[in-house]
Amino acid sequence: MSPAAFVSRGRERTRRAGQSFRRGKDAGVHAPRLPLKDDTASADQYDRRLTPAPEHKASAVKTKIYTLRLYLAAQALLLAGCVVVAALTYNSEEWQPIQLVLLLLVLAAVGERMTITIGAQNLSAGFIALVLAMTLLGPAPAAAIGVVAIAVDSLHRRPGLLLAFVNLTAYVSYLVVGGVLTIVLIGNVHATSERSTIRSPDFALLVFGVFVVANIINFVLLALHRSLFAGSSIGREARSLLLPMLPGQFAAGILTAILATAYTNLGYPVLLGLVIVIVIFQYLAIALLRSEDRAEQLEARSMHLASLQLGVLVTLVETLALRDHSAATHAASVARYARALAKEIGCEESDQELVHTAALLHDIGKFALP
Repeated sequence: MSPAAFVSRGRERTRRAGQSFRRGKDAGVHAPRLPLKDDTASADQYDRRLTPAPEHKASAVKTKIYTLRLYLAAQALLLAGCVVVAALTYNSEEWQPIQLVLLLLVLAAVGERMTITIGAQNLSAGFIALVLAMTLLGPAPAAAIGVVAIAVDSLHRRPGLLLAFVNLTAYVSYLVVGGVLTIVLIGNVHATSERSTIRSPDFALLVFGVFVVANIINFVLLALHRSLFAGSSIGREARSLLLPMLPGQFAAGILTAILATAYTNLGYPVLLGLVIVIVIFQYLAIALLRSEDRAEQLEARSMHLASLQLGVLVTLVETLALRDHSAATHAASVARYARALAKEIGCEESDQELVHTAALLHDIGKFALP
């Protein structure tokens, strides 16, 4: 087919298509409208599909309020149950000897303020004191010491009322459970008939087991709170919180068992001496970690200052290049040769940088403004 015939056939097809379109328009046939951006009705309908209806929002708010009330009621019921259990198992001998009660009370209150954080590990003497109170005193003294410890911590950290109440419930819960577990497995640790039991190695294993159980209860209550209010699953919390902290917690559990055994076999003075050593060690460790943090901050600031100085030098050289290209090239060449000479004669890296900077600025007088 010749080019002229090809063009003629194309024109004929275009003319027939135009006639067909006009016939369809006359007959009332219209092309479907696309939801363009300037189509207000379509845009409004699309926005309604994306935006939740007001009744859905109200329903979600009611669900959250109902969940919060149910959670608070469960926490209050758990706290009340623990208080009742502590009252039923109460024994006046649990508060003896009074010097042990005061020592654990001070250690728990001070230990909450002296927590060592290394990576994902949190080491605190406060939890050790609480486990010793569970196993050496009883549920009621342990719960009372825990209330004082959480009050001191709340005054320092100033959490919200909900979080403070949840922390109080968690403390009282695992303290009472640990104390009751000690009574069930051993009996009254203050009774004369149980002296041989609490001085045996089995008591150390019991203390370690109570430490582990208390940690698990504390984690479950914390993970449940975060799953309800932060949307995080318990499995994810276990991978991010529980598993990374296990090595440090196992070490703290072994230390707690050693302290309990030292008290039951060697007496209060030995326990007091060990506690003083632990507090001093924890204070020195905190001071060391703070000094390391300050050193890292100082190094970061020094690097930032060096980068700013380099930026100023680059700006000066570029400005000189705009005014006098040959002078800028000369300054760069002198700086390069000066650094090479400093390296050749064995200067350190810092001295080479200093020589390079000085050579780069040897013509600084040419920066004079007109």
